[in-house]
Amino acid sequence: MGYTLYILIFFTSILQFTLTTNEHLFNNFKVQYRKTYVSNSDLLLRKQIFAKNLEKIEEHNARFRQGLVTYEMGVNQFSDLTSEEFRALLGTKEFPLPLQEKQFASSDTPPDSIDWRELGAVTEVKNQGSCGGCWSFSTTGTLEGLYQQKYGELLSFSEQQLLDCDDTNAACDGGVVQYALKYVAKNGLKVEDEYPYQAEKLTCQTTPNKTVKVYTKGYVGIPAFNETALKNAVGLIDEFSILCC
Repeated sequence: MGYTLYILIFFTSILQFTLTTNEHLFNNFKVQYRKTYVSNSDLLLRKQIFAKNLEKIEEHNARFRQGLVTYEMGVNQFSDLTSEEFRALLGTKEFPLPLQEKQFASSDTPPDSIDWRELGAVTEVKNQGSCGGCWSFSTTGTLEGLYQQKYGELLSFSEQQLLDCDDTNAACDGGVVQYALKYVAKNGLKVEDEYPYQAEKLTCQTTPNKTVKVYTKGYVGIPAFNETALKNAVGLIDEFSILCC
């Protein structure tokens, strides 16, 4: 009986410790991401969802430490959302992909390893907010790396210009990088400082360019679901974009 009571107290203590830890982490989460909730019931719901997501993160990271997966997970601004809510928040329309006329081909051997961040070709991580404009970030990331490799200067280009001005895509409702590159080839793309990100579609700004505008001549593709082609692209092409469909 005493043994059973001891076990019960032991597990009760573990549960209390877990609840206290989760409460602390949730409070830190609210402060860090400036979260406010409309009611106590909504607060309770978000706290429960946060706890479930935290459990998934911990289970995943345990597998990472065992070498079973290749990346870690962590808390971010979406950790109080369910998977369904997250998909709805950043959900985009499906777009038909353009016919890929040119495919990347090279007889060169890619290096065993390469980190474009160490070569200064990658900007800081950006946040698209609640706008489904990932296509615009994929476009700017590609152009930023190419510009740095050619001119030796890393600039951040404007996603907002693409959201506002590229009518071939659907702004926060989704888009395709190839269409965006065609827009840039014709119209150019301003730097972020001149045309800052607002996370919503606004009126296209036609003010004269004051700093730098980048243009592109075109693009080539790589075969889908081909790891060898992907490795060659990473090693031999300065920058490229991955399309998730």
